[in-house]
Order: sequence, then C-alpha cells, then structure tokens
Amino acid sequence: MGQGVESSPYPPQTTVRAGRPVLVARSIRALGITAGPDGALWFTEGNLSTLGRITDSGDIDHYQVSSAFSEPIAITLGPDDQLWFTEANLDKIGQVVFVSARLTVAPTQGPSRAPVVFAGSEFDPWEAVQIYLRGVGSDVLASAMRDMRGCFTVDGRVPESADGSRIFLAQGQKSKKLAAARFLVAQCS
Repeated sequence: MGQGVESSPYPPQTTVRAGRPVLVARSIRALGITAGPDGALWFTEGNLSTLGRITDSGDIDHYQVSSAFSEPIAITLGPDDQLWFTEANLDKIGQVVFVSARLTVAPTQGPSRAPVVFAGSEFDPWEAVQIYLRGVGSDVLASAMRDMRGCFTVDGRVPESADGSRIFLAQGQKSKKLAAARFLVAQCS
C-alpha cells in the first residue's frame, strides 16, 4: 500500500487514507437512524423488515421486526429511553425492548392454552414481577414474587393465538427491569 494509507476493516475495494473520512455504502435501504440508549447507532432497513445496530467499532447486528413486510422507516429514542419505530406498511408503531433480566418458558413450544412454567432471574430481591400477554401494560398472563436472590418460577397458560412465534415480556414492578422469552405456538394435528 502507498504512503499515508492504513489497513482497513472495510472490504478490499475500499481504501482508507489517514485522517480522511470514508463513506461505505451497503446494499440496504436504511431510512432512519438514531443513537440508542446502549451507545450504538440503530437504523431501519425497510426493504428487509429489520432494524440494524452498529457499534462504534463497526460491528453490525440485524434484528427481524416481528411482522414480515412491515417496512420500518423512522426510528427515534423516546423520553422513556426506549427506541420506537414506525412500521409503514402496517400503520403501527413498534418498540425496541432492552432486556436487563432473564426469563425462560418451558416448554418452548406447544399449542394455544398449553400449560407452561415461567422462570426468571436477575430481578430485584422481593420484587413483584408481571408477565404480560402482548407487551408491557397489556393483560397480565402471570404474576410472581422474587425470592431473596431475585429469582422466581410461576405457572401460566399460553393464550389463544394463531400458530407462530410470540414473545412474552416480564417486568419488575419496582426496578422496571425487563426480560423476554420466545414461545412457538404450534397446534397439534
């Protein structure tokens, strides 16, 4: 490489010159971008129905939006320190949830109305936790009280729903810590 040229973390066709910014285009349709509460930049990828996250070191992660063909366009940091985005094709607003505790559900798949056991950890000791049906503030699916280590188990039942993946959210009522667990609704044949 010539004088004044540094090695690059970018693809080989891109040359980075010392002291100069470089514009690297990707084949995505990033329509909105904002700084997240985690210190990374978050952006929408409308054509892929995903959100992207890029760190200051250049690491990029992609997160599928729950609805296919939703076309997320705008994204912003709200006054609640959560990320909110528009889903243009569905006329909806979505929320990025930053998980700060742990939640599991067992089994991880089954039919609607199946009995399940939720287990949580990393909540505050002796804190009440609620597990929500469709997101924080929706109908409560189960409630539990943490032990002195911040852990709990509680029985619940999968709500009536169509086949597919669903996310259960749990929130500590004092700490406001959030946890999430995925369950696959699959009707028995």
